[in-house]
Amino acid sequence: MATNGLFKLDSAAAGGAPGRATILTTGDSFNVTAVAPSAFTQSPDGVGATTFLANYSASGVTDVASAPGDTASRLGTGTTALTVNLSAETSGNAFPAGQYQADVTVTCE
Repeated sequence: MATNGLFKLDSAAAGGAPGRATILTTGDSFNVTAVAPSAFTQSPDGVGATTFLANYSASGVTDVASAPGDTASRLGTGTTALTVNLSAETSGNAFPAGQYQADVTVTCE
């Protein structure tokens, strides 16, 4: 995740990288979500309370311009490319310098 100011980290910002998944469905009864984590899996000491927001877009047999991560989208039959972005924001102290990592849970059911 790239820093977007001192109080926000964002995978969509310069230096950040989105997550990507390829989903193959065998029917049209599946939905996808990308749920934000509740904590970093890696961060420097001194990180305070953090709010996470995930969003995703999809292309292929399913087209989604942008959706909140916890909003389910119906998938078409075939292959869908999913791009997932995550932002983390703190209202306390600024994020300290260092490496940050977080995992978004993509569910297809």
